[in-house]
Amino acid sequence: MQELHRNRIPVPVLLQVVRKTLREFEAYGDLGDDRTCIALALDALPGLAPVSSHLELAWHLNELGLLRQAIAAMALDAGLPDEARDALTLAAFEAATNVIRHVKCPLPDATLQVFLENTDPAVNLSLYYLGEPFSPDDTLPDFSGDTEGGFGLYIIENSVDEVIYDTPVPGVCRIWLCKRKESSHVV
Repeated sequence: MQELHRNRIPVPVLLQVVRKTLREFEAYGDLGDDRTCIALALDALPGLAPVSSHLELAWHLNELGLLRQAIAAMALDAGLPDEARDALTLAAFEAATNVIRHVKCPLPDATLQVFLENTDPAVNLSLYYLGEPFSPDDTLPDFSGDTEGGFGLYIIENSVDEVIYDTPVPGVCRIWLCKRKESSHVV
């Protein structure tokens, strides 16, 4: 748990890690007692960027409309130009779709945690999920039409100014997208 705190894993993600760990432990025997977990989130900790918006999405494709709405509202509040908002929305939609389609859901009621932050030069989106780490390769998608898929990563990379796929702690993955407010980097 100290590693989760040290790496500043958001509380909703931390709670999923605790639930997953507990389920794995239960596989070895019955706990025989009630389970209670309390976690506190303190705003304005030193070194943390302020989160402007948080969204919890069920691990289902039909939830992605909520993601579009959240980004649209945040972009309006942040002063993100329409073209940049659309590009960030497209990249976030593709990233979430990739997770839902290609990562095994770790819990029956697992969720994707989306955090949007409005910084002075940009809007940043962090998408957290539990599962296997993802590391995209640098190959271009097949534009011949002979294969299906492979365009999502290309779309993500070319829709935002920066994308990072990382694993802050084992089992917790994050896709970080940055879209600058004064950017001409749009698909």
